Amino acid sequence: MDGDKKYTMLGICCLSWIRSPHSRNRRLSLAINVGLIHGGGFILCCLLAIALRLRLRVIAGDAGVNNLFHFWCTMEIKRTLLLFSLALVLSSVIAEGPHTCPANLEAKCDGGSSDGWEGEFFPGIPKIKYEGPTSKNPLSYKWYNAEEEILGKKMKDWLRFSVAFWHTFRGTGADPFGAPTKSWPWEDGTNSVAMAKRRMRAHFEFMDKLGVDRWCFHDRDIAPDGKTLAETNANLDEVVALAKELQEGTKIKPLWGTAQLFLHPRYMHGAATSSEVGVYAYAAAQVKKAIEVTHYLGGENYVFWGGREGYQSLLNTDMQRELDHLARFLQAAVDYKKKIGFNGTLLIEPKPQEPTKHQYDWDAATAFAFLQKYGLIGEFKLNIECNHATLSGHSCHHELETARINGLLGNIDANTGDPQIGWDTDQFLTDIGEATLVMLSVVRNGGLAPGGFNFDAKLRRESTDVEDMFIAHISGMDTLARGLRNVKKLTEDGSLAELVRKRYQSFDTEIGSLIEAGKADFETLEKKAMEWDEPSVPSGKQREEEEEKVKKRNEGKGGGGCKGASLSHHGGSDKLRSRTGSDSKKEASTPKESNAGHIAAQTFTFRELAAATKNFRQDCLLGEGGFGRVYKGRLENGQVVAVKQLDRNGLQGNREFLVEVLMLSLLHHPNLVNLIGYCADGDQRLLARPLFKDRRKFPKMADPLLQGRYPMRGLYQALAVAAMCLQEQAAIRPFIGDVVTALSYLASQTYDPNAASVQSTRFGSSTPRSRSGSDNQQAVHSPHQNSPDLRQRDPFKVSDKGAKVGRGGSAGGSGRKWGLDDLETQESQMGSPVHVGIAEGSPKSVDPNLVREHAVAEAKLWGENWRERQQRNAPVGGVRTRKDTVFDLLSPATLWVP
Repeated sequence: MDGDKKYTMLGICCLSWIRSPHSRNRRLSLAINVGLIHGGGFILCCLLAIALRLRLRVIAGDAGVNNLFHFWCTMEIKRTLLLFSLALVLSSVIAEGPHTCPANLEAKCDGGSSDGWEGEFFPGIPKIKYEGPTSKNPLSYKWYNAEEEILGKKMKDWLRFSVAFWHTFRGTGADPFGAPTKSWPWEDGTNSVAMAKRRMRAHFEFMDKLGVDRWCFHDRDIAPDGKTLAETNANLDEVVALAKELQEGTKIKPLWGTAQLFLHPRYMHGAATSSEVGVYAYAAAQVKKAIEVTHYLGGENYVFWGGREGYQSLLNTDMQRELDHLARFLQAAVDYKKKIGFNGTLLIEPKPQEPTKHQYDWDAATAFAFLQKYGLIGEFKLNIECNHATLSGHSCHHELETARINGLLGNIDANTGDPQIGWDTDQFLTDIGEATLVMLSVVRNGGLAPGGFNFDAKLRRESTDVEDMFIAHISGMDTLARGLRNVKKLTEDGSLAELVRKRYQSFDTEIGSLIEAGKADFETLEKKAMEWDEPSVPSGKQREEEEEKVKKRNEGKGGGGCKGASLSHHGGSDKLRSRTGSDSKKEASTPKESNAGHIAAQTFTFRELAAATKNFRQDCLLGEGGFGRVYKGRLENGQVVAVKQLDRNGLQGNREFLVEVLMLSLLHHPNLVNLIGYCADGDQRLLARPLFKDRRKFPKMADPLLQGRYPMRGLYQALAVAAMCLQEQAAIRPFIGDVVTALSYLASQTYDPNAASVQSTRFGSSTPRSRSGSDNQQAVHSPHQNSPDLRQRDPFKVSDKGAKVGRGGSAGGSGRKWGLDDLETQESQMGSPVHVGIAEGSPKSVDPNLVREHAVAEAKLWGENWRERQQRNAPVGGVRTRKDTVFDLLSPATLWVP
């Protein structure tokens, strides 16, 4: 009799004992009822009564015993028989309750005829339907529309989703540090066959409401172990028969089945790689049965996951022998599959470690090598699990591509791990970027059929509501559906495929074709190398590919679909965000208009700009200043640019760089130099702008409304003044008053159309370099030589032709230095007009000293006249006492004026 019945009978016994009026009769009643508890029945009760009678006679010792026994027979026996009848009725009622047994391998389970559950397992949860991205209903699909056709197939045919029985219905929330947290309403805490049947019915209701028609299972997860292998197989047959019955009339069937060859202690050293031949044989018998069951249920695949097929230490391991044993085991599975007519695909699921230190099918490449070595290619494919990929040090995309290009991609266990945790966490995949890459491999593979996506993922320990089971699966399915939609856009757009094609287009040549055909020997290639000399290596456009992935990841979040680069400044912090669309490279020289706060310009990788400037070679250096260096470069499209590389230890910080890029992007005008693009890779900060090296192009910077009616000399003077304002050091930039005076002077000059043609003949096609240390750098003696600004500076070196300005000297009333050698470092969008010296090719008959003196005199005269007018018009008390130095701003030390 089991424990519950014994406790019930013991209660009846106690009641009988309390009701007995005499202590002796109580002992008699107790004895009889103990007999009932132990199953003695009525005969045992009678024997106990006779024994008690003899005992009473001994105690009485006289003739009165007969009278006492007669009294007992008439009173106590009747009452005892009544209690015995009642106990039998109660026992039969108790026997009708559900059969249960402890949840362990030693449990005695006879199955029972019914699981005792009535009604729905998931009441209140409707069938999950597609409601679209705008739906706020957590129990609906936002992106997965099963019947929608994408790239020639319905979504359900691309994705072929499956529910993992073990995680969904056997997961308890337990972890190495905590007890289970989940107890679903239908669970009774046992591992009985009856409980297994109830669980199976709950599983089929779940799939029906979720709208998924495939499932995966381990043999020991759907049915309990028995004491013997035969009993275990019988338990499995009973549960599988119910699953077969539940599948009838539906489209539900297993995506794959497998044998659990890692949980039981017998597999502590492995299964097919165990050092014990008995374990090897037992594992073979278990796999044989699991293949039969999978075939019986209409399964499409069968998986081998060797959780313990590996080693903890090589010191006690014969690796070669174990690998040979594993290969023989897999070959036997192939043979048996064919023998019983199972046409499903056999799959190997790679995993690097856990629970063993090293697992023999470490990753896709290792599994491929194993199959190739033992002649099993063509018999097996791979079941790639994303979390296993990251454990092996790869991305899921890498593993999928490795399997795909070797013809081995058969199935995907859709999950992910936590980057902060170093073990197999089996989380639902919710990263849209990763899902896009996963689906890219699937589409390139032409699909996964007869494989699919199995959600080998479990609820988090803290998720304990029944509806959480649905929400988790909905999230995973929607994520992969979004990935599929993104791949559709990438495919139809063609930009990614074109990027890859262009990258390898050099192999589309004659010599490239010979290489790929295996017909180019080393001698031939050496001749080509000698002929070509140093090869040109273009950019791989990796950033463009990655930013395309980021854009797809952000689609639907308000930031998707944005073309071009975006750089924002929020909350006073400097943030660089690039979202380069596929069209950005085609519009390198024409920044797009955008909303305020965002930059519409091309983004470059550091490698791209390094290639453009020949790795920032010295002969490409245009100049160097406090902000960094400026290099001449040539982009991939042939455009010549000036690349400014910010000195990370210089005066311009990240904030200044941000403002510069932002302003250059927002200020669009025909008269302004456009920003071609920028680079913000890591701590690198670079700008790319057009390079105006040809002086004949300088007039393009003049106001188009002037229609060319201005003195050419005035244009160059204006450019020089502008360049002076761009000095890195604030202390050496001119006062704004000086700038106003200079520009006013230039505006006062009259245009002589007859002089224009003469001027144009005196300028060459290229801009001269600075001539530091020559007499070209002469300045007039400043009237502010002894001003406080200049007392701590090097004095002028006076010559008969004026004050010569060195690198440490100064010129001009502002106390700023204006040496031509320093102007070499000015902003590159001006090229070299900042140091406009005597043009190469200018007529040698012109005496430069006379021309300089003439220019200085003209500037002095105009400046004096201007000051007089200012003084006459100045209000009382507001007369300026400081002498203006427009002639210094326009002096030969600043500018060569022909």
